[in-house]
Amino acid sequence: TGQEFGINENKVLTGGSLNKLLIISYLYNLARDNKINLDDKITIQKKDIQDYGTGSLRYEGEGKPYSLKTLTQLALEQSDNTAAYVLSIRLGEDKIQEYGKKLGLTSTNMADNKTTARDMGKILELIHSRKVSSDSLTGELLDFMRDTDFEDRLVRDIPSSIPVYHKAADATNLVHDVGIIRGKSPFILAVLTSDIKNEEEAKKTIGKIAKFTYD
Repeated sequence: TGQEFGINENKVLTGGSLNKLLIISYLYNLARDNKINLDDKITIQKKDIQDYGTGSLRYEGEGKPYSLKTLTQLALEQSDNTAAYVLSIRLGEDKIQEYGKKLGLTSTNMADNKTTARDMGKILELIHSRKVSSDSLTGELLDFMRDTDFEDRLVRDIPSSIPVYHKAADATNLVHDVGIIRGKSPFILAVLTSDIKNEEEAKKTIGKIAKFTYD
């Protein structure tokens, strides 16, 4: 319907892994315009390995080549930090930031890793409406955002038959999840948090918000 509702939706918070959405949106926008080939490969160097957080690449070691498409899949499904890092280096953080501004993400700062719920809702809306990439590439991108390693928030109370395409994020005292929930009336929900003392309770609460909205 185009209707929106927000609570503190313009509050600037640490984004954590939500910044991966902007990196990959820019990549898939370039791929749509044939400015980059998703089959191109990057060979992981020792200096590329981000030895923290989630993802499998840091355990694979250096010297292995991965296509940009595979790195995208790892960045979205596993929230792989090494995958996102090498993609951001390949694309250029300044150019990713510039693309975010072009999309209207007025509060998202890649260098400081800051964003808002409104900006995250906006980028998901643009992805969903095929304004970031082509139909086929958007379908591929969304597939990587379904059945991720983080199905314990937005997805937890939604019927399993309903597709949910989302990106979760964790950092010290924060638990986020933003996504597209495709029921009979599709909607986008972005829940960002701060000062979290009990992560499991936060995840349950995000699930309750998603189910309430879905119902």
